[in-house]
Amino acid sequence: RKNMGILNFDIPKKIRSADEHNIMYCADGAVPGTYVPNMSKEDMYRWKAKHIRGANERVEIRKTIIGTQMVVIVSRDEIKISSNSAIHFSPDDWNEFLTAVQEAKDILNI
Repeated sequence: RKNMGILNFDIPKKIRSADEHNIMYCADGAVPGTYVPNMSKEDMYRWKAKHIRGANERVEIRKTIIGTQMVVIVSRDEIKISSNSAIHFSPDDWNEFLTAVQEAKDILNI
């Protein structure tokens, strides 16, 4: 997928192997949606997106805002947001969030 607007569909480079990352950051028993990104800081602070096709088509968006990792899942039925703590949006972050969600909705034609 070609990058459009603020959503970035480039696959982030992992900073460690999946096995090493899973040993270091196990989230057993944590809140669903908890994760620790395995990517560079540069990638963490971008609006990273992945278009998942199939029966449960959706666009998954990830970004770190002031140390909080956020996942936004935009589907035809709902928008779900998970994070590892409270999200503190600056006015610019909030406007980018709204733009990112709208771009995801446009991809899904909703």
